[in-house]
Amino acid sequence: MLKNEKKRYNFKDIDKHKPIRMCVVCKNRFFQEELYRFKVFKEELCQNSSFGRSIYLCDKCFESEDKILQRAFLKACKKLNTKITQQKLKEIVFNGKN
Repeated sequence: MLKNEKKRYNFKDIDKHKPIRMCVVCKNRFFQEELYRFKVFKEELCQNSSFGRSIYLCDKCFESEDKILQRAFLKACKKLNTKITQQKLKEIVFNGKN
């Protein structure tokens, strides 16, 4: 299994360790810097770059349907009470709502 990961991420070209995270929708692994990072704070979703448990989305899944996003976010975070839509995620990311 480790051999496959070395081929997949090509660790020979990497000078420093880069964290690898998983997208909550498609379950594929990416470098952390390539993903959108969200966190539930006071029962609301916000874009977060600090420490703590976070939820990650790749570019492809960021553009997916609302129903798929809602299901993935409900599984990933139990404290979230609001409905997640693609429009709401775009507002959080592009307007910088924290």
